Amino acid sequence: MRNILVSILIILLAGCGALALNPITNEVRNVQLKQDGSKSVTLFDSMVWYDLNQSNGILFPAGQYILEAEDDDYYYFKAPTSLEFRTFQGRQTTDSRVEEGGLFLGKSTLSLVPAGAYLSTTEGSKILVWKLGGDFMSMQGKKWEKSY
Repeated sequence: MRNILVSILIILLAGCGALALNPITNEVRNVQLKQDGSKSVTLFDSMVWYDLNQSNGILFPAGQYILEAEDDDYYYFKAPTSLEFRTFQGRQTTDSRVEEGGLFLGKSTLSLVPAGAYLSTTEGSKILVWKLGGDFMSMQGKKWEKSY
């Protein structure tokens, strides 16, 4: 019984944002191409996100992200320019790279991972590399908007 209560508490804390989870992931998703200019996401300014230790960061460029693919759970919006990834040690950048990709958004408001970054690999697959949660979603209307 105690294990069940602890599990429920962890789930509740994670849902409330009190339990911080590592945003870095590496999940391959099979997608269907779906170019649709009427579905887009616009970031008003560039956004930078860091992992828990602030040893890795990602920069989403400002601009319009156009729908390029979807699967059962997510829409995939191609970034207007490359995403930038940096690795830090202390306050020094030790690695920096740019990659083609964009922003994914959950189709359901109940998605465990409602948004994040993906890399473009082949036409039929995307790699989810960074998870964004409620903090990103709460910025809708202030720092970003979607057209659908």
